[in-house]
Amino acid sequence: MNPILNFLMLWMASMQNIVISIAAGFYFSSWWVFGIVLIMLFVLAEVEFFVYLIAICYGFIGYSLGNLFGSTGAMVVLPIIFFLVGFGINGSQLKEKNEEE
Repeated sequence: MNPILNFLMLWMASMQNIVISIAAGFYFSSWWVFGIVLIMLFVLAEVEFFVYLIAICYGFIGYSLGNLFGSTGAMVVLPIIFFLVGFGINGSQLKEKNEEE
């Protein structure tokens, strides 16, 4: 795999984990939640089931955005696009891990 592309995908996955942790920390107003969520996201990134779960969550976010637009087309197209992007970001990590073994 291209090293620049590999670095970019790893960076995007790391930023995803950090943003999710910050959001959880703000939501619960707790540094503990931020730290625990951040550590768990980096640990769970190695589990194949988690990759599928986070991609489904991306799809749900896409559906929610489509629902805000009030369009049936947006409620169908956005979840598919978001799912593919989420799976691409997290699936590349899993693929890289499997190649190392």
